[in-house]
Amino acid sequence: MAASAAVLVSALSSSAPDPLAAARPDAGGTAPSPSKRAGVVPAARADDEHRWRAVLTGLDDLRARAYAHLRPALLRRVYAPGSRVLRHDRGLLLRYRQRGLRVVGLRVGVLALREHARREGRVVLHVRDRVTAGTMVGATGRRRLPVDAADARAITLRRSHGRWVISEVAPA
Repeated sequence: MAASAAVLVSALSSSAPDPLAAARPDAGGTAPSPSKRAGVVPAARADDEHRWRAVLTGLDDLRARAYAHLRPALLRRVYAPGSRVLRHDRGLLLRYRQRGLRVVGLRVGVLALREHARREGRVVLHVRDRVTAGTMVGATGRRRLPVDAADARAITLRRSHGRWVISEVAPA
């Protein structure tokens, strides 16, 4: 089960939204303003960050339910139809189901989040996140997932059937 836990953490890290490169300069290559360095965030940006954190938390919660109950169909509410990340995560979940393994209590902690780009119906978030909790459960027992290192990702969300879903995840 230890090998399974390591594989899951690696796979979850590479496909989770769960989220962040806030310390990087803006796209124009300029350094953050003194107020940004001091942690002061304009209200509109703080509201956007709060909103996107809520979206990612909801998607991570659905994903955690899929892994806990071995229900790959739930992943269709997390990812865009036909996306590579949906195929990857679904394949991983099916392999766990075949081996009689599931993950309960899966939590992804978002350490930093910044909206990078937005167009109608699409947003790219730069996120730093990591798996913070989860237990691999199988016939031979239970094993806590290790807390993984933080990963920086560019998560592309798009509107699908009136809600946000993940369409792409790439290193940031």
